[in-house]
Amino acid sequence: MRPAALVTILNEVIVHSHRSIIERGGGIATIFLGRLLRQTGGQLTTIVHDRPWADPLGRQVVAEGFESNVSIVVAALTPTELTIDETPRD
Repeated sequence: MRPAALVTILNEVIVHSHRSIIERGGGIATIFLGRLLRQTGGQLTTIVHDRPWADPLGRQVVAEGFESNVSIVVAALTPTELTIDETPRD
C-alpha cells in the first residue's frame, strides 16, 4: 500500500469515527490501524490467506499491545466453481 493510501484510510477512520473495520490482507496498514484503533477503542479484523505471513504479523500485533483490538483470521484461498483457472488469487 502506498503511504498516501494509508494516510487516507487513517483519516477516514478518524474523521468518520469508524469503530469496526475488516481488512483483506495484512501488513503495515494492520499495524497502523491497530495503533489507531487501540486509542479509539475500535476493532480491526484482518483476513489473510497465508499462515507463514499471519504468524509474524500476529506476533507484531502482540508486541505492539493491541491484540484486544486486532483479530487475524487465516482463510486459505481455494478454487471454486467460479474460478477462471485453478490458481487461487491474492
